[in-house]
Amino acid sequence: MGSPATIDRIHADHQGQSVRLVGTVTQRAMFLQGGAYQLQDESGSIWVLTQQPVPEVGDRLSIQGEITYDAIAVQGQELGEVYIDERDRQLPSLVD
Repeated sequence: MGSPATIDRIHADHQGQSVRLVGTVTQRAMFLQGGAYQLQDESGSIWVLTQQPVPEVGDRLSIQGEITYDAIAVQGQELGEVYIDERDRQLPSLVD
């Protein structure tokens, strides 16, 4: 899919587009089904929803997902933000 995007270039008007990001997990939240984690690169951070096991804080990942805008509850807060619906993830050891 080409080189990864930077998080600061992702906006609500990109909803539905596929994107690849590389970054480090800085926070995580567990749900009954799946969970979420915050991915940070040099330009900013974004929440990523996943149905896979939630990665550990400090893991470096390359992910592909769909840009989505929706109100979501994360650790008791209602956040109306852009987030990524994860479709694929590479193991941290495979990231450049």
